Amino acid sequence: MASGEQILNVTFDAEVRRKLTNLFLPALAGRLGPADTPGAIIRQLEEIAAIAPALVAPDVSATKIAIEDRLRIVRALRRALDRPNLPADDMLAGGLARRGWDASHFSEQLLEALAEFESVHEAIEAQLSTRRGGHRADSATPWLVGQTARILQAAGVSTTGYEDGLLANVLRILWPVVLKREAPIELRPWLKSLHLQR
Repeated sequence: MASGEQILNVTFDAEVRRKLTNLFLPALAGRLGPADTPGAIIRQLEEIAAIAPALVAPDVSATKIAIEDRLRIVRALRRALDRPNLPADDMLAGGLARRGWDASHFSEQLLEALAEFESVHEAIEAQLSTRRGGHRADSATPWLVGQTARILQAAGVSTTGYEDGLLANVLRILWPVVLKREAPIELRPWLKSLHLQR
């Protein structure tokens, strides 16, 4: 697995993509860069949807504990394998050779896989631990609002706290997809805490 590769993959269905594209096209009119397309923004929003299940799961605290446990174990194993021990290394090499493995190649691949495993779990741990707007990341609603606003602002798309603004309309599309429930009629309470462009 390449560094930075997504563990989860979410692709919005055609109807969601069509609605989002129709919202973004006027806002991006006249922009020419490769990142200035509805598809580029939609891919980032799909990444939010990929992470969301861990944030909305009722056992998110158990997930965090499991991630921490795995990180402790893999770090201890990497330290142990990095410490040379000639008798143990010789016995391992002999045992692997009898099973048809090249010991040095096997060890290189194992250490590389463990490093990648650790890196991916660290990224998950960071996502689950992030605080936004005073809320923990496992409070999925403020997390969704904050992440969506951040993506739109980074794309140079105007975001406001108005009920009929682009951000509110995007959230109304994402709410049932990401949070698995209909968006509230009034989004103003969720928008007023954000530092939005006016």
